[in-house]
Amino acid sequence: MKPDKRLTIFMFLWTMVILFDLVGTRRWYFELEGDNILAGWFQIPLAAAALAVLWRPASWPRFMLMIGLHVVVIGLKLPIVSNHALIIAFANLTMLLAWMVWRYGDMTKPLYEILAPSVRIQLLILYFFAILHKLNIDFLTPAESCATIFYLHITEWLPFLPSQLAGFSAVIGIVAETAILLLLCWPRGRVWGILVGMAFHSMLTLDLYQHFFDFSSLMFALYWLFVPDDFLTTFETRWQKLTWRGQWYPFATPALYEKAIRWLLVGVFMVSMGFGFFHQEPLWFNLHFYSRQLLWFIYGPLLILMFGLTALTLPRPYRYQVPFFYYSQPLKMGLFMLIPLLLILNGFSPYLGLRTGNAFDMYSNLRIEGGRSNHLIFQRTLGLFTDDVVTIISSSDPFLQSLADQHLGLVYFTFRDYLSHHRNIVVTYQLQGRSRIYEYADLFNAPSLFKQQPWLLRKLLYFRAVDLEKTTTRCIF
Repeated sequence: MKPDKRLTIFMFLWTMVILFDLVGTRRWYFELEGDNILAGWFQIPLAAAALAVLWRPASWPRFMLMIGLHVVVIGLKLPIVSNHALIIAFANLTMLLAWMVWRYGDMTKPLYEILAPSVRIQLLILYFFAILHKLNIDFLTPAESCATIFYLHITEWLPFLPSQLAGFSAVIGIVAETAILLLLCWPRGRVWGILVGMAFHSMLTLDLYQHFFDFSSLMFALYWLFVPDDFLTTFETRWQKLTWRGQWYPFATPALYEKAIRWLLVGVFMVSMGFGFFHQEPLWFNLHFYSRQLLWFIYGPLLILMFGLTALTLPRPYRYQVPFFYYSQPLKMGLFMLIPLLLILNGFSPYLGLRTGNAFDMYSNLRIEGGRSNHLIFQRTLGLFTDDVVTIISSSDPFLQSLADQHLGLVYFTFRDYLSHHRNIVVTYQLQGRSRIYEYADLFNAPSLFKQQPWLLRKLLYFRAVDLEKTTTRCIF
């Protein structure tokens, strides 16, 4: 394949997304010893493949191996995956499809121009549903809004920020995301959309109680697909000026500097992931935490600086050769529309009653279960699986008892699926206004309650715990 700088840079940014996802959570370290042990072990070769791509970003076979392994890992983890991991998986499927279309179709067209339009649309869909789901009463109520909580978390680390803004943080977040979406759709405003998006998502990463940097790294990588065609030329010119016409490289050549940076990144990521394997020890836990934060607070601001300096000198109007979303053949158009359509279905799934987890409703305070909706537009939902909510009164099972203590319930589908995997328990619960007690001895009296749900439904349907508060919906992480 002929080297394409646009594609090589995107491959580097995408590899950083995978690595930040791996170091951003310790869940996969637990999976090495838990129920989902296969997904945990598959993430070891995934990490190795990502580090191999980081060492040589232009290697398409290594990149294909990495994204293929990531799709396998997400498939094994389903249905419990994060929103950004689901977006990564859909984008990976798009890249695999783009490679097949390029490899077995017209190889004269650059691969980057085949994959970019569809992935662009996926980012816009993500922003659309992130905004839509936040249009509910509780997100806009400062006392309950997740936005308020996150802003107050940030003020703990940055006390000079005015605490009075906490009451407006929900509106500010919705306005910022709407502005990013509209600017990215407008050719003349895309550079500003990227700058606003980078600033907004960098601000989110200042909440150190959460690890938003994995999501922000994903946004930064997807923004690359929106940059003008002459961005690279302008950047190279700008870099030469910053290095005194390319002559300021003390003690080494530019190639050696690039190699040293790759070695440094590979080494730091390996060390950070290594710390995570000893997460039960406070010292190693802290080293894992601070090393991953240090990685982000170097990588994120550096990208913003490089893009910002280049954006200031880009010629106007901005030029785009790659169509925003256009494929010359109807078959290709249909193929590359399939994944965005799946994303749209996933985004609307809360209002259909098909899922309430990883439906791009991250931290939105959305509540649509039990025939009750707090959304300002969708006040009635189809409720295919969400109308029946189980209230746990007491249980011998620690997880179910913790739900009872927090006044949280479960959708009946999830409750039945949990009992099918944890049969040797006693639970007192309420469903449709009636209290019931079930224990292992009732397996023969109520076999339907303990019957395992179909495999496909268990993989596709995922419902969060339901807040049973009657007046408001709390921000539940």
